[in-house]
Amino acid sequence: MKRRVIFALLVLLVLIQLGRSHIQDENGWLQEMVTGKGSGHGEGLDLACEENHALQTRVAIVTYSTRVKLEFNFIKYINKKCLRKGIQKIRYTGGLTATGSALQYVKNRLLFNRAAGARSEATKVIYVLTDGKSNLGVKPSIPAVQLKRRRVIIYAMGVTSHIRESELRQIASLKDHVLHVRNYAVLNEVTRLLQGDLSRKCRHGQTVYDECGRRCKCQAGRLVHCCRMRKEFTDMTYQERVRYIKTVKTASSVLPYKRSHEALLTMHKTLFDTPIHRRDYFLPWHRWFILQYENLLKQIDCRVTVPYWDWSLVGANPFASNFWNTGASGFGGNGNPPGSCVNTGPFRVGKFSLVASAGGGCLTRNFNGSAPDAVAVKDLLTTTPANFYEFEEMLRRKFHDDIHCIIRGTMCSPDSASAPEFFLHHGFVDKIWYVFVKIKVWDANAF
Repeated sequence: MKRRVIFALLVLLVLIQLGRSHIQDENGWLQEMVTGKGSGHGEGLDLACEENHALQTRVAIVTYSTRVKLEFNFIKYINKKCLRKGIQKIRYTGGLTATGSALQYVKNRLLFNRAAGARSEATKVIYVLTDGKSNLGVKPSIPAVQLKRRRVIIYAMGVTSHIRESELRQIASLKDHVLHVRNYAVLNEVTRLLQGDLSRKCRHGQTVYDECGRRCKCQAGRLVHCCRMRKEFTDMTYQERVRYIKTVKTASSVLPYKRSHEALLTMHKTLFDTPIHRRDYFLPWHRWFILQYENLLKQIDCRVTVPYWDWSLVGANPFASNFWNTGASGFGGNGNPPGSCVNTGPFRVGKFSLVASAGGGCLTRNFNGSAPDAVAVKDLLTTTPANFYEFEEMLRRKFHDDIHCIIRGTMCSPDSASAPEFFLHHGFVDKIWYVFVKIKVWDANAF
Protein backbone atom coordinates (compact mmCIF):
# COMPACT_ATOMS: atom_id res chain seq x y z
CA MET A 1 0.00 0.00 0.00
CA LYS A 2 1.28 3.45 -0.84
CA ARG A 3 2.34 5.41 2.21
CA ARG A 4 0.22 8.53 2.74
CA VAL A 5 1.52 11.56 4.58
CA ILE A 6 -1.00 13.93 6.12
CA PHE A 7 0.32 17.28 7.28
CA ALA A 8 -1.50 19.05 10.09
CA LEU A 9 -1.13 22.59 11.38
CA LEU A 10 -2.08 22.98 15.02
CA VAL A 11 -2.61 26.46 16.49
CA LEU A 12 -2.93 26.84 20.23
CA LEU A 13 -4.71 30.09 20.99
CA VAL A 14 -4.15 30.66 24.68
CA LEU A 15 -5.50 33.35 27.01
CA ILE A 16 -2.57 34.39 29.23
CA GLN A 17 -4.14 36.46 31.98
CA LEU A 18 -4.32 33.92 34.76
CA GLY A 19 -3.00 34.69 38.19
CA ARG A 20 0.75 34.23 38.31
CA SER A 21 0.31 31.22 40.58
CA HIS A 22 -1.65 29.43 37.80
CA ILE A 23 0.61 30.13 34.84
CA GLN A 24 2.66 26.97 35.53
CA ASP A 25 -0.56 24.93 35.43
CA GLU A 26 -1.35 26.31 32.00
CA ASN A 27 2.17 25.75 30.66
CA GLY A 28 2.08 22.23 32.07
CA TRP A 29 -1.15 21.51 30.23
CA LEU A 30 0.27 22.88 26.99
CA GLN A 31 3.26 20.56 27.25
CA GLU A 32 1.03 17.58 28.01
CA MET A 33 -1.38 18.37 25.20
CA VAL A 34 1.16 19.06 22.48
CA THR A 35 4.12 16.84 23.31
CA GLY A 36 2.52 13.96 25.15
CA LYS A 37 5.11 14.27 27.90
CA GLY A 38 4.98 11.16 30.00
CA SER A 39 2.91 9.25 27.45
CA GLY A 40 5.76 7.39 25.83
CA HIS A 41 5.74 9.34 22.58
CA GLY A 42 8.93 10.06 20.73
CA GLU A 43 10.10 13.62 20.50
CA GLY A 44 8.96 14.51 16.99
CA LEU A 45 5.85 16.57 16.40
CA ASP A 46 3.94 13.67 14.87
CA LEU A 47 1.00 12.90 17.14
CA ALA A 48 0.49 9.51 15.51
CA CYS A 49 2.49 7.33 13.17
CA GLU A 50 0.88 4.21 11.78
CA GLU A 51 2.35 1.81 9.23
CA ASN A 52 0.81 3.41 6.16
CA HIS A 53 -0.54 6.65 7.56
CA ALA A 54 2.09 9.06 8.86
CA LEU A 55 0.92 12.28 10.47
CA GLN A 56 3.24 15.27 10.70
CA THR A 57 1.98 18.06 12.91
CA ARG A 58 3.51 21.52 13.19
CA VAL A 59 2.55 23.70 16.14
CA ALA A 60 2.23 27.46 16.56
CA ILE A 61 1.17 29.22 19.75
CA VAL A 62 -0.55 32.60 19.99
CA THR A 63 -1.26 34.13 23.39
CA TYR A 64 -3.64 36.97 24.05
CA SER A 65 -5.07 39.23 26.72
CA THR A 66 -5.46 42.91 25.81
CA ARG A 67 -2.81 42.36 23.12
CA VAL A 68 -2.28 39.44 20.78
CA LYS A 69 1.20 37.93 20.72
CA LEU A 70 2.71 35.30 18.43
CA GLU A 71 4.88 33.15 20.70
CA PHE A 72 6.20 31.10 17.77
CA ASN A 73 5.09 30.03 14.29
CA PHE A 74 5.03 26.62 12.57
CA ILE A 75 8.71 26.77 11.61
CA LYS A 76 10.26 27.50 15.00
CA TYR A 77 10.19 24.08 16.67
CA ILE A 78 10.47 20.82 14.73
CA ASN A 79 10.48 18.31 17.58
CA LYS A 80 8.86 17.84 20.95
CA LYS A 81 12.00 18.41 22.99
CA CYS A 82 12.47 21.89 21.54
CA LEU A 83 8.75 22.57 21.66
CA ARG A 84 8.65 21.92 25.41
CA LYS A 85 11.40 24.49 25.89
CA GLY A 86 9.43 26.99 23.82
CA ILE A 87 6.32 26.46 25.91
CA GLN A 88 8.30 26.92 29.11
CA LYS A 89 9.30 30.41 27.92
CA ILE A 90 5.68 31.64 27.74
CA ARG A 91 5.14 34.32 30.37
CA TYR A 92 2.19 35.83 32.26
CA THR A 93 0.50 38.87 30.72
CA GLY A 94 -2.28 40.78 32.47
CA GLY A 95 -5.15 42.55 30.75
CA LEU A 96 -8.53 42.09 29.11
CA THR A 97 -9.78 39.25 26.89
CA ALA A 98 -9.48 39.90 23.14
CA THR A 99 -10.49 36.44 21.89
CA GLY A 100 -11.94 37.77 18.61
CA SER A 101 -8.79 39.74 17.80
CA ALA A 102 -6.69 36.66 18.47
CA LEU A 103 -8.79 34.57 16.07
CA GLN A 104 -8.48 37.32 13.45
CA TYR A 105 -4.70 37.29 13.86
CA VAL A 106 -4.58 33.54 13.34
CA LYS A 107 -6.75 33.82 10.22
CA ASN A 108 -4.94 36.76 8.63
CA ARG A 109 -1.33 36.32 9.72
CA LEU A 110 -0.67 32.71 10.58
CA LEU A 111 -2.81 29.81 9.41
CA PHE A 112 -2.67 30.62 5.68
CA ASN A 113 0.72 32.37 5.63
CA ARG A 114 3.45 30.36 3.89
CA ALA A 115 6.13 32.58 5.43
CA ALA A 116 4.96 31.38 8.86
CA GLY A 117 5.26 27.75 7.75
CA ALA A 118 1.62 27.19 6.76
CA ARG A 119 0.91 24.56 4.10
CA SER A 120 -2.10 24.72 1.83
CA GLU A 121 -2.65 20.95 1.88
CA ALA A 122 -2.46 20.62 5.66
CA THR A 123 -5.39 19.92 7.96
CA LYS A 124 -5.79 23.05 10.09
CA VAL A 125 -6.81 22.85 13.74
CA ILE A 126 -7.17 25.58 16.39
CA TYR A 127 -7.44 24.98 20.12
CA VAL A 128 -8.79 28.06 21.91
CA LEU A 129 -8.05 27.98 25.63
CA THR A 130 -9.54 30.69 27.86
CA ASP A 131 -10.50 31.28 31.48
CA GLY A 132 -12.69 34.34 30.87
CA LYS A 133 -15.37 35.97 28.74
CA SER A 134 -14.40 37.98 25.69
CA ASN A 135 -14.61 41.70 26.56
CA LEU A 136 -12.46 43.51 24.00
CA GLY A 137 -12.48 43.90 20.23
CA VAL A 138 -14.47 42.04 17.59
CA LYS A 139 -16.92 39.33 18.62
CA PRO A 140 -15.14 35.95 18.52
CA SER A 141 -17.99 34.41 16.52
CA ILE A 142 -17.20 36.59 13.46
CA PRO A 143 -13.63 35.37 12.72
CA ALA A 144 -14.64 31.90 13.97
CA VAL A 145 -17.32 31.64 11.26
CA GLN A 146 -14.83 32.83 8.63
CA LEU A 147 -12.30 30.22 9.72
CA LYS A 148 -14.87 27.43 9.72
CA ARG A 149 -15.90 28.39 6.19
CA ARG A 150 -12.30 27.69 5.22
CA ARG A 151 -12.57 24.22 6.78
CA VAL A 152 -10.56 25.03 9.88
CA ILE A 153 -11.41 22.75 12.80
CA ILE A 154 -11.82 24.71 16.05
CA TYR A 155 -11.94 23.37 19.60
CA ALA A 156 -12.99 25.78 22.36
CA MET A 157 -11.92 25.02 25.91
CA GLY A 158 -12.89 27.02 28.96
CA VAL A 159 -11.34 26.70 32.40
CA THR A 160 -12.93 28.01 35.65
CA SER A 161 -16.49 29.20 36.24
CA HIS A 162 -15.90 32.62 34.64
CA ILE A 163 -16.66 31.27 31.17
CA ARG A 164 -19.59 32.10 28.91
CA GLU A 165 -20.34 28.65 27.53
CA SER A 166 -22.52 30.04 24.73
CA GLU A 167 -19.43 31.88 23.47
CA LEU A 168 -17.45 28.64 23.40
CA ARG A 169 -20.19 27.01 21.33
CA GLN A 170 -20.14 29.90 18.84
CA ILE A 171 -16.38 29.52 18.43
CA ALA A 172 -16.16 25.72 18.15
CA SER A 173 -16.73 23.79 14.92
CA LEU A 174 -19.12 21.30 16.55
CA LYS A 175 -20.93 20.90 19.85
CA ASP A 176 -18.57 18.03 20.64
CA HIS A 177 -15.63 20.41 20.24
CA VAL A 178 -16.54 22.37 23.37
CA LEU A 179 -14.92 21.51 26.69
CA HIS A 180 -15.63 23.33 29.96
CA VAL A 181 -13.81 22.23 33.12
CA ARG A 182 -13.42 23.75 36.57
CA ASN A 183 -9.60 23.80 36.75
CA TYR A 184 -6.38 22.70 35.08
CA ALA A 185 -6.10 19.51 37.11
CA VAL A 186 -9.29 18.28 35.45
CA LEU A 187 -8.07 19.46 32.03
CA ASN A 188 -4.82 17.54 32.42
CA GLU A 189 -6.72 14.39 33.31
CA VAL A 190 -8.96 14.75 30.25
CA THR A 191 -5.88 15.20 28.07
CA ARG A 192 -4.28 12.02 29.39
CA LEU A 193 -7.48 10.07 28.76
CA LEU A 194 -7.67 11.38 25.19
CA GLN A 195 -4.06 10.48 24.49
CA GLY A 196 -4.34 6.99 25.94
CA ASP A 197 -1.54 5.01 27.50
CA LEU A 198 0.79 4.80 24.51
CA SER A 199 3.69 3.77 26.73
CA ARG A 200 2.43 0.19 26.70
CA LYS A 201 3.65 -0.08 23.11
CA CYS A 202 7.22 0.52 24.27
CA ARG A 203 8.83 -2.35 26.17
CA HIS A 204 11.79 -1.68 28.46
CA GLY A 205 15.11 -2.35 26.74
CA GLN A 206 13.55 -2.47 23.28
CA THR A 207 15.04 -0.55 20.33
CA VAL A 208 12.29 1.62 18.84
CA TYR A 209 12.16 3.99 15.88
CA ASP A 210 10.19 7.14 16.61
CA GLU A 211 7.94 9.02 14.20
CA CYS A 212 10.90 10.99 12.84
CA GLY A 213 12.85 7.81 12.11
CA ARG A 214 15.31 8.21 14.98
CA ARG A 215 16.57 5.06 16.69
CA CYS A 216 15.72 5.13 20.40
CA LYS A 217 15.92 2.93 23.45
CA CYS A 218 12.85 2.25 25.54
CA GLN A 219 13.43 2.94 29.21
CA ALA A 220 10.60 2.77 31.74
CA GLY A 221 8.03 3.28 29.00
CA ARG A 222 9.79 6.32 27.48
CA LEU A 223 11.95 6.73 24.41
CA VAL A 224 15.47 7.84 25.37
CA HIS A 225 18.91 8.16 23.74
CA CYS A 226 17.34 8.86 20.35
CA CYS A 227 19.76 9.33 17.46
CA ARG A 228 19.31 10.20 13.81
CA MET A 229 20.03 7.53 11.21
CA ARG A 230 21.90 8.34 7.99
CA LYS A 231 21.59 5.72 5.26
CA GLU A 232 23.45 4.92 2.06
CA PHE A 233 21.33 6.54 -0.65
CA THR A 234 21.08 3.56 -3.02
CA ASP A 235 20.06 1.31 -0.08
CA MET A 236 17.12 3.55 0.80
CA THR A 237 13.60 2.63 -0.27
CA TYR A 238 12.10 4.35 -3.29
CA GLN A 239 9.82 6.38 -0.99
CA GLU A 240 12.77 7.48 1.19
CA ARG A 241 14.80 8.60 -1.83
CA VAL A 242 11.87 10.54 -3.31
CA ARG A 243 11.16 12.15 0.07
CA TYR A 244 14.76 13.31 0.41
CA ILE A 245 14.88 14.79 -3.09
CA LYS A 246 11.53 16.56 -2.68
CA THR A 247 12.71 18.04 0.62
CA VAL A 248 15.93 19.32 -0.96
CA LYS A 249 13.92 20.95 -3.75
CA THR A 250 11.56 22.54 -1.22
CA ALA A 251 14.50 23.95 0.75
CA SER A 252 15.96 25.47 -2.42
CA SER A 253 12.78 27.03 -3.76
CA VAL A 254 10.14 27.70 -1.09
CA LEU A 255 10.17 30.57 1.41
CA PRO A 256 11.14 30.87 4.19
CA TYR A 257 13.48 27.88 3.78
CA LYS A 258 14.99 29.28 0.59
CA ARG A 259 16.62 32.18 2.47
CA SER A 260 18.36 29.87 4.94
CA HIS A 261 19.34 27.51 2.11
CA GLU A 262 20.89 30.36 0.14
CA ALA A 263 22.79 31.69 3.15
CA LEU A 264 24.16 28.28 4.14
CA LEU A 265 25.40 27.30 0.69
CA THR A 266 26.85 30.77 0.10
CA MET A 267 28.85 30.38 3.31
CA HIS A 268 30.76 27.46 1.79
CA LYS A 269 31.65 29.53 -1.27
CA THR A 270 32.70 32.51 0.86
CA LEU A 271 34.99 30.33 2.97
CA PHE A 272 36.21 28.16 0.08
CA ASP A 273 39.81 29.41 0.10
CA THR A 274 40.10 29.56 3.90
CA PRO A 275 41.33 26.79 6.25
CA ILE A 276 38.04 24.83 5.95
CA HIS A 277 39.76 22.90 3.14
CA ARG A 278 43.00 22.39 5.04
CA ARG A 279 44.07 19.66 7.42
CA ASP A 280 43.05 21.00 10.83
CA TYR A 281 39.54 22.13 9.85
CA PHE A 282 38.45 20.11 6.84
CA LEU A 283 36.80 17.10 8.51
CA PRO A 284 35.23 18.76 11.59
CA TRP A 285 34.04 21.84 9.69
CA HIS A 286 32.31 19.82 7.00
CA ARG A 287 30.73 17.56 9.62
CA TRP A 288 29.25 20.71 11.17
CA PHE A 289 28.18 21.96 7.72
CA ILE A 290 26.32 18.73 6.90
CA LEU A 291 24.53 18.97 10.24
CA GLN A 292 23.38 22.54 9.54
CA TYR A 293 22.02 21.44 6.17
CA GLU A 294 20.30 18.45 7.73
CA ASN A 295 18.71 20.64 10.40
CA LEU A 296 17.30 22.86 7.66
CA LEU A 297 15.80 19.86 5.83
CA LYS A 298 14.29 18.57 9.07
CA GLN A 299 12.37 21.84 9.43
CA ILE A 300 10.51 20.70 6.31
CA ASP A 301 10.19 16.98 7.13
CA CYS A 302 11.50 15.62 10.43
CA ARG A 303 11.95 12.15 8.88
CA VAL A 304 14.71 13.37 6.57
CA THR A 305 18.41 13.00 7.30
CA VAL A 306 21.28 13.58 4.88
CA PRO A 307 22.17 10.21 3.33
CA TYR A 308 25.58 9.36 1.95
CA TRP A 309 26.66 7.96 -1.41
CA ASP A 310 29.17 5.11 -1.14
CA TRP A 311 30.94 5.63 -4.45
CA SER A 312 33.47 2.92 -3.54
CA LEU A 313 30.83 0.27 -4.36
CA VAL A 314 30.99 1.31 -8.02
CA GLY A 315 34.54 2.67 -8.12
CA ALA A 316 35.46 1.49 -11.61
CA ASN A 317 32.30 2.95 -13.16
CA PRO A 318 30.70 5.36 -10.68
CA PHE A 319 28.32 6.85 -13.23
CA ALA A 320 26.57 3.53 -13.83
CA SER A 321 25.27 3.71 -10.25
CA ASN A 322 21.53 3.89 -9.64
CA PHE A 323 22.41 7.06 -7.74
CA TRP A 324 22.27 8.87 -11.08
CA ASN A 325 18.96 7.44 -12.27
CA THR A 326 16.80 9.96 -14.10
CA GLY A 327 13.50 9.19 -12.37
CA ALA A 328 11.98 10.80 -9.28
CA SER A 329 14.27 8.78 -6.98
CA GLY A 330 17.62 9.70 -8.53
CA PHE A 331 19.92 12.67 -9.01
CA GLY A 332 19.67 12.72 -12.80
CA GLY A 333 22.41 12.09 -15.32
CA ASN A 334 25.27 13.82 -17.05
CA GLY A 335 25.16 17.34 -18.44
CA ASN A 336 24.65 18.04 -22.13
CA PRO A 337 26.78 20.20 -24.40
CA PRO A 338 27.41 22.95 -25.07
CA GLY A 339 27.01 24.21 -21.49
CA SER A 340 26.93 20.85 -19.63
CA CYS A 341 23.53 21.66 -18.10
CA VAL A 342 21.72 18.68 -16.58
CA ASN A 343 18.53 17.99 -18.55
CA THR A 344 17.34 14.82 -16.82
CA GLY A 345 16.05 13.96 -13.36
CA PRO A 346 14.58 16.08 -10.57
CA PHE A 347 17.40 18.66 -10.77
CA ARG A 348 17.12 19.30 -14.51
CA VAL A 349 16.91 22.67 -16.22
CA GLY A 350 13.58 24.32 -15.46
CA LYS A 351 13.04 22.30 -12.28
CA PHE A 352 16.08 23.34 -10.26
CA SER A 353 18.42 26.32 -10.16
CA LEU A 354 21.66 27.02 -8.35
CA VAL A 355 21.61 29.58 -5.55
CA ALA A 356 21.99 33.24 -6.51
CA SER A 357 25.59 33.41 -5.26
CA ALA A 358 26.42 30.65 -7.78
CA GLY A 359 24.79 32.59 -10.60
CA GLY A 360 21.32 31.08 -10.27
CA GLY A 361 21.73 29.08 -13.48
CA CYS A 362 21.56 25.39 -14.27
CA LEU A 363 23.31 22.55 -12.47
CA THR A 364 26.23 21.36 -14.62
CA ARG A 365 28.05 18.00 -14.85
CA ASN A 366 30.64 16.50 -17.19
CA PHE A 367 31.27 12.94 -16.02
CA ASN A 368 34.79 11.62 -16.59
CA GLY A 369 36.87 9.17 -14.57
CA SER A 370 36.68 6.52 -11.88
CA ALA A 371 36.36 6.58 -8.10
CA PRO A 372 38.41 4.91 -5.35
CA ASP A 373 37.04 1.39 -4.90
CA ALA A 374 36.19 -0.58 -1.75
CA VAL A 375 39.73 -2.01 -1.56
CA ALA A 376 41.19 1.51 -1.55
CA VAL A 377 38.84 2.56 1.26
CA LYS A 378 39.69 -0.55 3.26
CA ASP A 379 43.41 0.11 2.83
CA LEU A 380 42.95 3.69 3.99
CA LEU A 381 41.22 2.48 7.15
CA THR A 382 44.27 0.35 8.04
CA THR A 383 46.30 3.53 8.60
CA THR A 384 47.59 3.59 12.17
CA PRO A 385 46.41 6.30 14.56
CA ALA A 386 49.96 7.59 14.78
CA ASN A 387 49.72 8.36 11.06
CA PHE A 388 46.44 10.24 11.28
CA TYR A 389 47.83 13.12 9.21
CA GLU A 390 48.55 10.64 6.43
CA PHE A 391 45.00 9.29 6.69
CA GLU A 392 43.50 12.78 6.63
CA GLU A 393 45.55 13.95 3.66
CA MET A 394 44.67 10.89 1.57
CA LEU A 395 40.98 11.24 2.44
CA ARG A 396 40.92 14.97 1.73
CA ARG A 397 43.24 15.42 -1.23
CA LYS A 398 42.71 12.12 -3.03
CA PHE A 399 39.32 10.62 -2.21
CA HIS A 400 37.45 13.85 -1.57
CA ASP A 401 38.96 15.96 -4.35
CA ASP A 402 38.79 13.18 -6.96
CA ILE A 403 35.04 12.64 -6.59
CA HIS A 404 34.36 16.35 -6.88
CA CYS A 405 36.28 16.58 -10.13
CA ILE A 406 35.26 13.36 -11.87
CA ILE A 407 31.71 14.72 -11.68
CA ARG A 408 33.08 18.06 -12.86
CA GLY A 409 30.83 21.02 -13.58
CA THR A 410 29.30 22.62 -10.50
CA MET A 411 30.83 20.01 -8.19
CA CYS A 412 34.36 20.91 -9.31
CA SER A 413 34.08 24.63 -8.55
CA PRO A 414 33.85 27.00 -5.58
CA ASP A 415 30.05 26.69 -6.01
CA SER A 416 30.20 22.95 -5.30
CA ALA A 417 27.87 23.12 -2.28
CA SER A 418 25.10 24.21 -4.67
CA ALA A 419 25.19 20.80 -6.34
CA PRO A 420 22.67 18.51 -4.56
CA GLU A 421 25.12 15.58 -4.69
CA PHE A 422 27.65 17.59 -2.64
CA PHE A 423 26.19 16.64 0.73
CA LEU A 424 25.95 12.93 -0.08
CA HIS A 425 29.57 12.85 -1.20
CA HIS A 426 30.66 14.65 1.96
CA GLY A 427 28.42 12.35 3.97
CA PHE A 428 30.50 9.38 2.83
CA VAL A 429 33.76 11.21 3.52
CA ASP A 430 32.45 11.89 7.02
CA LYS A 431 31.47 8.23 7.43
CA ILE A 432 35.00 7.10 6.51
CA TRP A 433 36.37 9.42 9.21
CA TYR A 434 33.78 8.12 11.69
CA VAL A 435 34.69 4.48 10.96
CA PHE A 436 38.41 5.22 11.24
CA VAL A 437 38.00 6.79 14.69
CA LYS A 438 35.65 4.02 15.83
CA ILE A 439 38.00 1.16 14.95
CA LYS A 440 41.00 3.02 16.38
CA VAL A 441 39.29 3.99 19.64
CA TRP A 442 41.61 1.71 21.59
CA ASP A 443 44.36 4.26 20.96
CA ALA A 444 42.40 7.47 21.37
CA ASN A 445 45.45 9.35 22.65
CA ALA A 446 46.90 9.16 19.17
CA PHE A 447 44.38 11.69 17.89
